[in-house]
Amino acid sequence: MQQRSTVAPTPKAKTPTQWDYVIDYPILPNEDPAIVKRRTQFIKRMKRVGLTVAVIETASEKLILVTAPQERFEEEAQRHEIEMKLKEGETPRPGGAGYAEFSIATKHTFQPHSSTSFFSSLERQRLILDIFEGAKSERGCGENVDALMPKVFRRFSPLHDETDRDKLMKTWVKHWGRQPLDSIRDYFGEKIAMYFAFLGHYTVWLISLSIFGLIAQICQFVTNDADHPIVPFYCLLLSLWTTLYLESWKREQVTRAFLWDVQDFEEEEKIRPEYIGDASEGVWVGGYFISKHEAQTIGIETTDLSTTKHWPSWKRILRYLFSVPVIGCFITSTLAGTIGILAFRGVLAMPYPDGYGKTGQIIGGMVNAVFINFMNVVYKKVAKWLNDFENYRTDTDYEDALISKVFLFQFINSYISLFYIAFVKGRDMTIFGMNTGHCRRSCLDEMSTQLFSLVVLMQIVGNFKELAIPMILGKIKLYLAERKKKQGHVELNESAPPPATTKYEVESKMEPYSGTFDDYNEMAIQFGFVTLFAAAFPIASLASLLNNIVEIRSDGFKLLWQTQRPHYQGCEDIGSWQGVFTVLSTLAVITNVCLIGFTSMILSGKCVFTQDFPANCVGVHCTYFEEDAFVPLAHGAEFYGTVVNCSATEHKNLCCPVVIQNGVNIVQEDELTLFMSTFQVLVFVVVVEHALLFLRYVLAELIPDVPSWVVKAQARIDFNKSHSQKEDVEASLDKAEWSDSPDTIPTTVYQPSPDEYVNKED
Repeated sequence: MQQRSTVAPTPKAKTPTQWDYVIDYPILPNEDPAIVKRRTQFIKRMKRVGLTVAVIETASEKLILVTAPQERFEEEAQRHEIEMKLKEGETPRPGGAGYAEFSIATKHTFQPHSSTSFFSSLERQRLILDIFEGAKSERGCGENVDALMPKVFRRFSPLHDETDRDKLMKTWVKHWGRQPLDSIRDYFGEKIAMYFAFLGHYTVWLISLSIFGLIAQICQFVTNDADHPIVPFYCLLLSLWTTLYLESWKREQVTRAFLWDVQDFEEEEKIRPEYIGDASEGVWVGGYFISKHEAQTIGIETTDLSTTKHWPSWKRILRYLFSVPVIGCFITSTLAGTIGILAFRGVLAMPYPDGYGKTGQIIGGMVNAVFINFMNVVYKKVAKWLNDFENYRTDTDYEDALISKVFLFQFINSYISLFYIAFVKGRDMTIFGMNTGHCRRSCLDEMSTQLFSLVVLMQIVGNFKELAIPMILGKIKLYLAERKKKQGHVELNESAPPPATTKYEVESKMEPYSGTFDDYNEMAIQFGFVTLFAAAFPIASLASLLNNIVEIRSDGFKLLWQTQRPHYQGCEDIGSWQGVFTVLSTLAVITNVCLIGFTSMILSGKCVFTQDFPANCVGVHCTYFEEDAFVPLAHGAEFYGTVVNCSATEHKNLCCPVVIQNGVNIVQEDELTLFMSTFQVLVFVVVVEHALLFLRYVLAELIPDVPSWVVKAQARIDFNKSHSQKEDVEASLDKAEWSDSPDTIPTTVYQPSPDEYVNKED
């Protein structure tokens, strides 16, 4: 019969009130001895370097809880010179805005996190991770945590702090006002806080755009005219809005980086554990490696050099030669799939009884949305594999390359159907042996239907993926763990009920947080829907506003309750996403001007009949329009279509209908003047587009990227730094005695207190 240890914790150490990490691994009957040995050695090392370790054992797995005494945290914080917030009234140290490098000698000048803990839970977890991966010569475990998963250990999971989590629930998730960005940063780190700062800033700016978008949409709806004259003014406003918004965000992110003291984060960023390279003597400057020989050539002191990993850039270029064709194959397959779906959509959109009319258009749009999401998921996995293959040095370099790969594909995948309807369909073209067909009533109207389908369905799918899937997977894992626990309890023939589930087991079964990449990507695609095709669907801004208000709270709830707490990640800006949004806003100017000029009937091609015709006339057959159609004959009746054969010379800029009366043409010309000829439209598009792009450039140059108060504050800090004497404080460390640990995994089983269990009924 299997024996279970129920020994209480060793009485020498005081039971911690807050554990910071949980490490779990399954109990297997015939496990590889080499894996068991490595696991044992790591646990021995954790104890040897001063970490506090306890074990929770169940029938199917073991959970190792990890924290450290206050003195050990202080020692590690001083060694790594982590920046901590100063107390109110303390003079900021040179080089920081209210922050300073921690030292034990000046501990009294720093702001404690709470009355029970000097360091916040995030700071403690950062320090523990530094101990895990620190060199043995610096009293670290000398292990790459990622290399231990999943064979030696299943997961290394930071644990939530219940007090801080409940506070964030009250002031953030359940609060509909301003986000507590500083509290989010103190709990999750700068990278996640910067994402929510971006999302909140974007959402606030959407309010003004939504008001004008709603007005434009109401005008289109009331007049039943997608080509309402208000649309060009809305597009002009949007071109200015994108510029002002992006310039405003640049200032906001610089302000956040200054207040959080991460302006130089990328210069101090650590090398990725996955980075492969040869040990070389040199230094990294601005993302470039300078060897010892090059340093001597340009006058860099060789005493400043160190041995670091280096991988020649030409090797990555060779790997690009493999990545580019793979990406090209995916783009080609996406284009082919989209064309097939659009052909299917064209069949569904045929008038009844051959098709389903407007309903068919919506169904086709939803099929396209499902295809877009499917291809995005598949391609992202391939893009990550290619990124790993290309071997990037830092997390920032890795993510920037991933952004370039993924968004290039997703731009084509998400928007190709809209570009097709706007600029290809109805042009009497043949692609892959298939005629492009024509737009019924108006291509702008058809784009509106397609956009509605994409925006609404993708928001539904996105929220389902973010909330429902992590919750479902977490519940399944927890259910399976409970089932194994009950089975093991029965095998031991114990009559008492099985032990309750601890909160540590619950958190270890949650899905890991996938990072901010997917969240930024979702916002970038949404931004494209709002800006690139504003003329077709002005109310997309309002739909996005409502979605984002919910998105902030749902993302916060997911981070606090649905996924494992993420490891600390820092940043100084949103990285390459800034470039993505800038490119989209520039393209928005071009696409909207082209939509007004070539797709809509605002400038040309919409004929309004100015005379009444005989009552027995069947309709007007307009032979000079791309789309042949019969329309009712009445004063003020409108015909929608693109004029392609009307010649200014032959027909004197007239719209030339043929009136059919009992099968006989009775009218050859009508006095319907076109607004502009094709050449005039082309000139209009080129002139207006260049004028708007120039205006964007002027605005971007006039608005400084850095607020003046930040410039002055940074100048004051730099001045103090250059004129102050460096403090040389000898820290007296009361180092813990290094004692040998047992040669086996401790059998001492940690007995959780009643507060550490979860209510099974919840």
